[in-house]
Amino acid sequence: MRAFAALPDCQLVWVCDANRAALEKAHSFIPQGARTTTDVDELLEDTSVDAVVLATPAPTHFALASKALTCGK
Repeated sequence: MRAFAALPDCQLVWVCDANRAALEKAHSFIPQGARTTTDVDELLEDTSVDAVVLATPAPTHFALASKALTCGK
């Protein structure tokens, strides 16, 4: 998350983790104003999101990337 925050034309607006405990643990690293969710569909439905980064176990990449691409991300 820090790497994206350092990019001048990048704004981190969502952080998603299916594991609520992990999401709460990461809260101190999440930039102020970014929204959080345990439901990937919630962030994929946000039309203001241009792109997503998948930081998940490799076996989940295809399904999540397919969903993101289908949503125009």
